[in-house]
Amino acid sequence: MKIKDVSKLAGLTEKTIRYYEEKLLIFPSKEVINGREFRSYSEADVDKLNLIANLRKLDFSISDIITMRDNPESITTILQEYSSRTTNEFAFKNNIIKRLEQLHFESITNIEDLSEKLKDASKNRPLPVSDIEFEFYKIDGLTKEELHRELINYNERLSTKFKKKIRNTIIFFSITQIMFVILSGYLWKATYFLGYIPSFQNDISWRKLLIPLFVLLLWVFIFVFVKVIKFISKLNEEDKAAVALRICRYSILVLILSFSVGIIISTQSLKTMEKMKTEIGRDVSQEWNSMYQMVHYVDMYLSSGEDYREGIRYRLYVNQNCYNFAYNGYGDSLHTKMYDLLISCYDPAFKELVDPQSKADIDKVRQMLKRLNIELKEICTYILLNNSDNRMADLTRYDLSEATELRQRINIFVDKYCKQAESLLG
Repeated sequence: MKIKDVSKLAGLTEKTIRYYEEKLLIFPSKEVINGREFRSYSEADVDKLNLIANLRKLDFSISDIITMRDNPESITTILQEYSSRTTNEFAFKNNIIKRLEQLHFESITNIEDLSEKLKDASKNRPLPVSDIEFEFYKIDGLTKEELHRELINYNERLSTKFKKKIRNTIIFFSITQIMFVILSGYLWKATYFLGYIPSFQNDISWRKLLIPLFVLLLWVFIFVFVKVIKFISKLNEEDKAAVALRICRYSILVLILSFSVGIIISTQSLKTMEKMKTEIGRDVSQEWNSMYQMVHYVDMYLSSGEDYREGIRYRLYVNQNCYNFAYNGYGDSLHTKMYDLLISCYDPAFKELVDPQSKADIDKVRQMLKRLNIELKEICTYILLNNSDNRMADLTRYDLSEATELRQRINIFVDKYCKQAESLLG
């Protein structure tokens, strides 16, 4: 039989019959006459076409039909999937029918109203596959121009989808860069705060730990990079771009999550460090306020000419201040030799001054204490001139010029008077 006769018997278009033949659903006999190929269809071919058309009308895909024909043992699995798909479709259609029964068709005058009325029914419904991927079995009956147009539309959808992924990847990458800058700022600030912790100021061993950590991270990065390159190299050219983009998106997502955790932890750490800095500033202020008070009381005694009994009262205050200095807060928060001055010079000198049985040259001791008090008061005034906790804390650092100069000034001052006390008091 010719294809025209088969078309009438099967009730199918010639294009449909040729399409089924191209998909290897039927195999008509062929013969060549005068260089031209002619197909001859049998009654068995007509029966196969009717069978195929019946299954296609039931929404079995061409691939399913071929699989069931060539592998009958797969029929059970395909029927289970078909049953599940049909059940879901029935539930969806049934819901649509119920919604339509509630509508007054005459009241719907535009597609906006129609969409709004049926919006709930389509809420969890995915788009048709044809809107996302090209369904080659739907080219039946299309002219070459229509087929060309469908292919163009399909490629445009793929291109739009890919461009959207690229755009989102760029957005995610930009977010990553912003978060990296924020986290870097937090880490720089946290590193700067280490200068307020005495154990970090002179000991650089903690910095050495960064070297093996950096090497480990570098090794992990190289290992992952090599594995990814090997994986991509095994792909064909069409899949490489999509896989590379997917890996890039996943990597960026991991970075965003890591940076988010880092920012949260850094924020809490900075709050703790800010509190620590404030406490250090208060310790400095308290120590040097106490020092200034001591100098003030000693000045009162030196200028009043009171007898030694009154001096004993001041002696107790000086002694208490000297021995408590090292235990106040961190103890000598500016990290100077002031404790040596108080214990080896100031306290013994004042003790000799108020002791009636002292064998030292009292006039020289008094003059030394007056000079010492003048210089010590200047230092106290300089430190306490600005009562800001931040400024006080900054004076404890080793990496600030003002703090270094002040520390040198105090240490030179201490060494000078400790030597004088040693020569006067023995």
